[in-house]
Amino acid sequence: MTFTIQLVLDTQDEAVQLRYVDDGIGIEMEKLNHHNGNLGLFGIKERVQGLGGTCKITSSHGSGLEIRITIPL
Repeated sequence: MTFTIQLVLDTQDEAVQLRYVDDGIGIEMEKLNHHNGNLGLFGIKERVQGLGGTCKITSSHGSGLEIRITIPL
């Protein structure tokens, strides 16, 4: 169960950065690298890359989730 969510939006060096962090149950990273018929985080990653940006997702089961998205302006 997630108790805390942090969401930060910032502009840096001609880019916009979105950072999401939670303290939930986390996700097994192997599941993030496959398209299982739904878009979810995999779809977000593809869309960000299509805009010339980067999407870094870090997590492990039981340790929460962190997503850093950077898109050039």
